[in-house]
Amino acid sequence: MPKVPRNYVAEILSLGKSNRQLAKDLHTTVKRINAYQTGMFKPPQSQYEKIRNIARREAYQAMRKSGVSPKVAKQFQRVSNPKTVSTGFEQWLDKWAKIFQRKWNKNHPDKDDSLHLSLDEVKDRLKQGIKNGKSKNEIENY
Repeated sequence: MPKVPRNYVAEILSLGKSNRQLAKDLHTTVKRINAYQTGMFKPPQSQYEKIRNIARREAYQAMRKSGVSPKVAKQFQRVSNPKTVSTGFEQWLDKWAKIFQRKWNKNHPDKDDSLHLSLDEVKDRLKQGIKNGKSKNEIENY
């Protein structure tokens, strides 16, 4: 089966950048960006490299905004759909936050509500641990 070329323009636009912003970055027209997106024209090699680099940068930034660590974001900035990586991280975060919240509240059954942790508090602590360099395995085996 032949390899389907990636449509970096469509990926960039799906990550929230507008046609106008992309056209400005590439010093071209919105009409030309639309033609690249639909596949009517292929960008010249000089613009193709710029488009590819913008796609990688936008993917990295999208993953970082969703809480993915810099190391993981760097590994997946070349993935065709970085939203799937972010979604996978959110699913992992939900799963482990619920586990840790359940364990914590079970081990601290006092009537004092100040010791109980909400799900959001646990998620914040997990995100902070990842930002501080902890791996998922280290967190899961805590």
